[in-house]
Amino acid sequence: ALLIAGTRVSIPASLAVAGALAYVQWPVIESQTVIAWLGAVLLVSLLRAGLAIAYPRALAQDDPRWLLALMAGIILAGAVWGAGAWVLYPPDAVAHQACLGVLVAGLTAGAVTSLSASLAATLAFLVLSLLPLSIRFLASDQEVPFALGVLTLLFMVVTAQGARRLNTSVLQSIRLRLQSDDQLTALQVSEERASKLAMV
Repeated sequence: ALLIAGTRVSIPASLAVAGALAYVQWPVIESQTVIAWLGAVLLVSLLRAGLAIAYPRALAQDDPRWLLALMAGIILAGAVWGAGAWVLYPPDAVAHQACLGVLVAGLTAGAVTSLSASLAATLAFLVLSLLPLSIRFLASDQEVPFALGVLTLLFMVVTAQGARRLNTSVLQSIRLRLQSDDQLTALQVSEERASKLAMV
């Protein structure tokens, strides 16, 4: 349910960032490549939105297949962004390279919050979206892109650590809420018993 709630924010954000990235890279990347990538982002977003719409109406929300479907959608989204970082990388335009890095890194930073209920989902998205960009940067023989590659790897490691802490906090909050609900139920049962005994 928390992952579904996260998609309601992450999908519009993903589409907005994709549009901004396509606009910036349009002058330096072949238009067919940009359009094909945008189509892939839109398709994956529609699939994930379909899951988010269908889940509240499902009779068996605790079916493990929901989690598998959500994970598949998150992995697809990460792969599409990783592919975008690869195919939209302009070898000879450092400013556009830096813009690509900022937009993809910003998107992944936002994803950490929306995916915080699942550490596996968060790490999968981080690696799939950022590793291709890091490789592209590090393969350059220029100083600035190489430095950006090192910084992207460092960002990925630091963000993964932050995601782990956030996930621990979310799971602890869920445990505390469940314990509180159990205690409230037990208190209500105890009060009902006391009330029946008082009437005898």
